[in-house]
Amino acid sequence: MDISTTDHHLTSLTTTGLSILRLTPLLLSTSSLKFSHTSHHFLTTFLHPTLLPHTPVILPPFFTHWSEDNRKAIVYRYSLTYLCAVLNLLVRGEDMWGKGGNGSGKWYLGGLVFSVAHGVGFGKRALGLLERIKGREKKEDGKGDGDGEGKGEGEVVESLREWARMNFQRMCWTDTPAWFCFTVAAVKSM
Repeated sequence: MDISTTDHHLTSLTTTGLSILRLTPLLLSTSSLKFSHTSHHFLTTFLHPTLLPHTPVILPPFFTHWSEDNRKAIVYRYSLTYLCAVLNLLVRGEDMWGKGGNGSGKWYLGGLVFSVAHGVGFGKRALGLLERIKGREKKEDGKGDGDGEGKGEGEVVESLREWARMNFQRMCWTDTPAWFCFTVAAVKSM
């Protein structure tokens, strides 16, 4: 194998790796957006009039198991999105920012900002609502020790309604714009 063949293979490998890096934030953002959308439609089913009488009984134990498993997946997915978006801003950045570049840098940065806003702007509120639905949050009067004691049936339903509104807003204001930015960035960088 001569040197020109080796150089060609290294260049090809580098190009393939860079393409994967450029696409990864889009793939992760697509996964996050789909998860938010699916969660919204699945969980609002519990607000249907035929299920509503059973929701306060079913939802607290369901959420206890569902949210523990999904919280890890959400944290990993968003952490990887942040990491890959930052790497895209650092690796061969002159192609994205420099004069005559493809202009994808601002789109990766926009996607990163919207992805971070998902957690920073809505994270504490979302986690608080999930704890209220699970019956783990103490009420202001100090009643309730984490096992649902002191939790009214209406509080579970109202907390789910509030979570659904918040999740829909989060999808519209952070997840969808992040996905759009990463889509434009990927297209511009290819």
